[in-house]
Amino acid sequence: MKKRRNCNRVNPLTKATLEDYGYMVQNVEQTVPGTRGIKRDLYGFIDFLAVSPNETLGVQATSLANTSARRRKILGERNEQARAWLACPSRRLEIWGWGWNAEGKTWTLDTKEITLGDLP
Repeated sequence: MKKRRNCNRVNPLTKATLEDYGYMVQNVEQTVPGTRGIKRDLYGFIDFLAVSPNETLGVQATSLANTSARRRKILGERNEQARAWLACPSRRLEIWGWGWNAEGKTWTLDTKEITLGDLP
């Protein structure tokens, strides 16, 4: 578990965007006691649960630069947990990478869905 420095910006953006999409949203990562802010994700890869009448979406929120590392982690060391999560047809899993566009002074979002077909 590593301390994430970007969550001060990424987490509020993720929550607000999911709510704008009509989901009921809960941040499900936990701060590990006695660690000065180290976070632990639900099942090791979910920061937010987003629930709608038709689906439950698990979101790993990160910076755009860390999207590939989060994908490798889910497909590698969290493969079994991801497979169990996706075994239910109404569940989805996405990695949300946020990047700051200094020129346009706006945040950009890149989403990558993980499916059962992606898992080894």
